[in-house]
Amino acid sequence: MQTRNLIIRHAEPEDVPGMWPIIEDHSDQNKELFVCRVLEKRLLADHYIPVALLENQVLGYAWVHDYGPHIRTGHSTARLNDLFVSGGHRRKGVGHQLFQAVKSWCDARQVRWLQWQSSAAGLPFYESLGFKGDSCPDPEHPFFEIEFSAKKKT
Repeated sequence: MQTRNLIIRHAEPEDVPGMWPIIEDHSDQNKELFVCRVLEKRLLADHYIPVALLENQVLGYAWVHDYGPHIRTGHSTARLNDLFVSGGHRRKGVGHQLFQAVKSWCDARQVRWLQWQSSAAGLPFYESLGFKGDSCPDPEHPFFEIEFSAKKKT
């Protein structure tokens, strides 16, 4: 696969049904509910759902949510809820490009911290990016955090 032809963009309505096969085995909801929720969340300014497309096929997606400025510090924390790549396209740079898109979105919003947890299956991916998770409080889903530069929102 040529990742140079890969397109990373915010999910459009036509992309959403193609996301379902990637998440289906990791979801306790049905396709219709998933599609409705993604279509709703993609319209919210504090949510970002980048998709990775190659020739109009969805190869992966991520979902991050900015919780907004903390009332004491004014700094925002964002939560990476999902980052999934279809099985046949893993280890080819798709996840890395999605993760970079999430980080760029956080930086543009002046997010101070990006936090997420990983399944055991996802650990090698995050470790390949140089991250080490904290096993507390859930050893089966280590906690990760990136601290960006201290830019206060006004």
